[in-house]
Amino acid sequence: MKSISLLIAVLLSTSVMSHARAEEGLTVNVAEIGIGKFHRMDNSIHPYADDNIWKPYVLANNASMKTPLTVQNKNGSYTVFFSNLDELMGALEQLSASTKMKIKNFNMNAHGMPGHMWYPKDAKTQAGFGCMQWRQAAGAQDQANYDQYYSPVSKSEIMQMRDLSNHTSVGMGVTCVSGLKEWTDQATKHKLKSLFTADAQIHFMSCIVGLGTMGDEFTKGIANLLLSGDAGRVQTSMKFGLGDWSMAEGMGFWDYENDAQLDHDNEIYPKDRSDRELMQKGSIRTAGFMNGKVGSSLITDRDFMFNDGRDPGVISASTMVEESFSTSPLPESVRIPGTNVRVKIYKE
Repeated sequence: MKSISLLIAVLLSTSVMSHARAEEGLTVNVAEIGIGKFHRMDNSIHPYADDNIWKPYVLANNASMKTPLTVQNKNGSYTVFFSNLDELMGALEQLSASTKMKIKNFNMNAHGMPGHMWYPKDAKTQAGFGCMQWRQAAGAQDQANYDQYYSPVSKSEIMQMRDLSNHTSVGMGVTCVSGLKEWTDQATKHKLKSLFTADAQIHFMSCIVGLGTMGDEFTKGIANLLLSGDAGRVQTSMKFGLGDWSMAEGMGFWDYENDAQLDHDNEIYPKDRSDRELMQKGSIRTAGFMNGKVGSSLITDRDFMFNDGRDPGVISASTMVEESFSTSPLPESVRIPGTNVRVKIYKE
């Protein structure tokens, strides 16, 4: 009887230790430098509480504009402010090496579009003609980054994004953005997969990155690129993201529902400057491994996307999502949500 009790105690102890090991790891928040300026301005008008999910994305008043900039937050997490993908991944390598820990929660805040986000892939691209508008926005005063965030979005701009989302990114290029191709190139260079825990939770806190065929392609591609265990997840939003002072719990959702709703929202948004007034229910695309294969499913009817892994979703054969490709022509250009910038779409 004693031996059985001892065996049970050992098994329980092993289980607890395994769970503890699974919980270890860094929480790293990353923000494109212009987003950091937006949150700094927003925080100066509506001070963020310490438990506001966006608090770690506030660029310090005395912060250097030389990126990457890595800071440790009060809650023990880290934030990396960056300008291009290459320097971000280099900063993640340094952080993991200096702390001797892997990354468990990775939360990226940047301007998004289907399957892509608005930041250059490397320093050469950043300095090129195609990234002139990005450089102007990133180098602008806080007020400029703040004002463009609250600009209304037209129905035609939303429909262009929906049309774009139903194409594949293979053989397609977009001016000064990073998608799966750029992530794959840089992640291979930096051996990024080795920096993440087996149960890593990766959240792209950005507009419509998970929308359509292109969003599904990106989300599953990042899962395949960075995850190494069945418990790991990559999450992207199917709708436009809401992430200002009023969304303390997490990233919210907004999109076109009908003309009356859009007219109403576009009238009050630039004046009231409160994301919460516009919030809707949303769906989160989540990707991970099941039986050695990457699949994606949808987490529906949510108020927020959280950044701590509490809502991972289930990847199963019955919930896997397969998008269908569009046969319509690519739009010539689209407007980056949260900015006043249109980027060119072209065939490579």
